[in-house]
Amino acid sequence: MITVAKNGRLGNAMFRNCAASILSKKFDIKVEEYLKNNVLQILRPQFYTGGAKVYDNQIDVRYTNFGKILQTDNIDYGLNLICPCQSPTFVLNYKNEILSQFNPRYSEQHKDDLFVHVRLGDCIKNNRVPSLDYYVKGIEQAKFDGGYISSDTPSHEIVTQLLSKFNLNLYENGPAETINFAKDFGNLVLSNGTFSWWMGFLSKAKNIFYPIGGPKWCGNIFVFDEWKPIQF
Repeated sequence: MITVAKNGRLGNAMFRNCAASILSKKFDIKVEEYLKNNVLQILRPQFYTGGAKVYDNQIDVRYTNFGKILQTDNIDYGLNLICPCQSPTFVLNYKNEILSQFNPRYSEQHKDDLFVHVRLGDCIKNNRVPSLDYYVKGIEQAKFDGGYISSDTPSHEIVTQLLSKFNLNLYENGPAETINFAKDFGNLVLSNGTFSWWMGFLSKAKNIFYPIGGPKWCGNIFVFDEWKPIQF
C-alpha cells in the first residue's frame, strides 16, 4: 500500500497526491487515501485509483530515495510517502504526468488580466517575504487590462499599497478556489511556496513572474525556463 503523510497545507498535499498517484500507476500499488480530495474537487483531480497490490512491508520515501524509486521498474514493498516530493527532477521529468492529475475547466475571461499572490502570514516573522519592490517590478513588466490580488494577510501594507498603486481588486476565497481562479489569468506575479507554484503550473499564462533571492521554505520547484525570475 502507499500511504501519504498528512503534514503540510494544500500545496504540499497536491505534490504528495501527484507522486502517490504516479507511483501507484507505475507499480500497481493501492493508495490508502489521497489528501484533501474533497477540497480539490474544483480542480477536478484525476488521481489513480486502480492500484491493486498491498504489501505487508513498507519503506519510507524520502528525498534520499525518491528519485531512485521513480527510476525503478519494479518493487515488492509498499511506500510511506513522507517526502514533500518537491524536487526539480520530479517537476521537470514528470511535468506532463503531474499536469494530467488535474482536469480543471479553463476560461478565457481573464486572459489579458493580472493576478498577484502575496504570501505573508507565518512567513513574516521568519523574514521570508519578498519585498514590495519585487511585486512592483513584476506588475510593471506585465501588460494587463484589469488586475486582482490575493493574500492570506490582506491588511498588510504590501497588499494595501499594491491595491492602491495599481488599482487592483482584492480576491478572497478558499485555497483551492484561489488556485482555480488564478490559473485563468494571462499574467501572474507569484510568491515563494507551493501554493503560488500551483497557480503558475496549472495556468496557461503568457507571463509568470516569481521571486529569487532571500530564504525559501519549499523545494527547488521554480525551474521552468519560460517563467521569469525577479531578484529582490
